[in-house]
Amino acid sequence: MPQTRPETAAPPRRRRTAAALCLTAAVMLGSSACGSEEPAVQSAEPTTVQAAEPTEETTEDPQDGGEEPEPSLGPLDEDQLMDLLVSSADLPAPPTGHSTHVGLGYFTEFIAVAHQDYRETFGENECTTAMDTINVELIGGDPVEGLVHEFQLPREEAGEARLYVWALSYEREVDSARVWDQILQACDGGLDSPTDTVTIDPLNAEGFTGVSLDMRSERDGVPPRITGYSATADAGHNLVMMSSVGLTEEEFLQVAAAQAATIDQALSG
Repeated sequence: MPQTRPETAAPPRRRRTAAALCLTAAVMLGSSACGSEEPAVQSAEPTTVQAAEPTEETTEDPQDGGEEPEPSLGPLDEDQLMDLLVSSADLPAPPTGHSTHVGLGYFTEFIAVAHQDYRETFGENECTTAMDTINVELIGGDPVEGLVHEFQLPREEAGEARLYVWALSYEREVDSARVWDQILQACDGGLDSPTDTVTIDPLNAEGFTGVSLDMRSERDGVPPRITGYSATADAGHNLVMMSSVGLTEEEFLQVAAAQAATIDQALSG
């Protein structure tokens, strides 16, 4: 995990809260959650561009009695990934902040990194290892293009919620559901320590598979309860991911439904 430089280190209370957010979100992106150095970002509102034409891999002619293949998307470029993802207009409230990170450098340096947060808090076991390495498992080592949106949304009582929506393209078909199956199998029963408890449950959103996390803490300087949601959708050679801290389940599912609709639109041409 990227280390914070001494001159920009957060105060103890902020570091404890940031660590709690890392524990709660299965794939919490960037230093705003994990206390690492904030990278340079590009602030932008998603633009509308034409997505790549769906590709169909036909092995049998439907007229000869074979099944018609499902539509699929090949690898997308930066502009096409922008079009594939939801925009601010799809959020439950106007965002108070929005950053866009373009390219694979952000993923390599800040996302596809194995952490120690769960193992340091709950000890070495199958679940903590899976949770600390989930980013690496989801992203793999061969993406060819990537893009991340980070949104901050206002909260009446809890300050600010964060929503991350990202997409990666590959030269292969993606299959992210297996990663969530591994997490749920390894983490059956959740995690407990003298001060922290994390419950991990399946999350079934429209077109997405993932997990919901409910963390309760008795540590000073850490919110007593934080909820997070993380889920992925496979779109041919493209992986779409959503992760949030501070959103309600209803709000997360609302955005997931909008994101599923944009994927369906791209698949249908």
